[in-house]
Amino acid sequence: MSNNIFHGQIPHKDFITIRPVASSILALYSYFPIFDSIQLFVTRIICALEFVLIAWMWIQIVFQRRNIEHPKIFIVAITVITTAITIHDFPLMAWHTIDGIFFCSLALLIRTKYQNKPTNSSLFFSYLFLGIAVLCKQSFAPVVLASLILFQDYKRIFPFVGFLLFPLLYVAWINSNGGLIDLLIQLSAQSKILGVGFKRYVVDLWFLGGITVGIGVWILQNSRFEDYKKSINLFLIISMVVFLLFDFTFGNNLSKSSVVLFGILIPICLKAIIEKREFAMVTTMIIGIAWSSALSIGYSFPSLLCGGMLLVLFLELEIEIQNNWKTTSLSFAIALVFVCSFVFARTTKIYREQSVQYLHYPLGEVLKNGKGIYTNGNTYFFLYDVQTLRQKYNQKLLIFAPDMAGLYSSKFYQQPTISPWARDLELPSQLLKEHFAHNLQQLGNSESMFAVSKFRVDSLAFKLTTFNTETSDSPVVRFAKKELRLVDSTRFFYIYTK
Repeated sequence: MSNNIFHGQIPHKDFITIRPVASSILALYSYFPIFDSIQLFVTRIICALEFVLIAWMWIQIVFQRRNIEHPKIFIVAITVITTAITIHDFPLMAWHTIDGIFFCSLALLIRTKYQNKPTNSSLFFSYLFLGIAVLCKQSFAPVVLASLILFQDYKRIFPFVGFLLFPLLYVAWINSNGGLIDLLIQLSAQSKILGVGFKRYVVDLWFLGGITVGIGVWILQNSRFEDYKKSINLFLIISMVVFLLFDFTFGNNLSKSSVVLFGILIPICLKAIIEKREFAMVTTMIIGIAWSSALSIGYSFPSLLCGGMLLVLFLELEIEIQNNWKTTSLSFAIALVFVCSFVFARTTKIYREQSVQYLHYPLGEVLKNGKGIYTNGNTYFFLYDVQTLRQKYNQKLLIFAPDMAGLYSSKFYQQPTISPWARDLELPSQLLKEHFAHNLQQLGNSESMFAVSKFRVDSLAFKLTTFNTETSDSPVVRFAKKELRLVDSTRFFYIYTK
């Protein structure tokens, strides 16, 4: 979508997006001429930096709430662990959820720093960043409401001024270009959020297990077993670290451990609110941000906040770290294990990609903005096919590879349809489906030719899985096979015309 905006298109009016486009606007830096050949590599570096800063901000948020001096080796170890868990094996790319978490974390860092004596500027800027987070992904709106209530900022004017500034400018920009109705239709199109936000947790045994552990912690903290509390709390935090480590190394996107950790924090948070503890606001906010980040049909786990949630659990359990050789040795050992696990996960569990040992093909040879990245054979020859088709047919050919966003990320090529993703998932309402179908019909009636991928790109790195016309989640695939005439084919594409 950054490419659409770079070429002068107006979001919602000229192309369909069911989210605000702040992330796409922020990613426009990658279209500077100096980045033309290394655009994808640069966005990966920036994404990694965002993750590191998110981890650092949560370390600051948590430890500024405790006036306890911890051993330096422990701080180093917890920094390594938090950073590794925050990044885990999530793909490094420009992504609205990552940007939203970044700005929510930055806002909370500012707000908690001046929690006791908030200044007008701290209130303004903390909510200004929350406003940007909402423009990255509207699911972060509940975080704003929670912050206003928890910190009692609804009594002041500056939070509202800061929060509304960019959203009002965004709406004014879209409205001035005649896209206000489209904006309202598209941002309200997602109808499955209730299932993702609530129902999926009710039937998740890992989440229910986390809730059970959290209730156990609540009961323990109210019991008379003072001699056992510290030992049990320490056992719990170590067990959670080990669980995260195993899920990180051998699991999938921390999908299980993140849900357990999320569940543990909920009863602990309720207890902190009831007792009006000092840390209650931070705990509530991490739960709110984690829940909001997981409001996604495609990625419905709070794993991107695992680092922050682990720190908050450490905070709530009031773990005290002694400065002795045992602490030094254990901290160093755990940090070293996490570093090894991180290297293993990042080199063997790459999102939709084979292990590093099989990545021998320079992406820059077949994608103008892919220099500095290596890929697998299937993807390389798939993109080589794209390159050959573009040279053969020039502007007459519209190339479709549903769910391969990078195909039109370079400024040298423009997205052919009004839906950059061209998938049912991004067209959740019947009205949007009909709008996109009309766009395809117009293109089909023109002199343009369609090159449609024979295979699904989500499994392209490992195997060639053909699209099924009836069950395909791509309206382009269904339209081409039903409405157009097949005139040619290559190894990876069918060529259609009217």
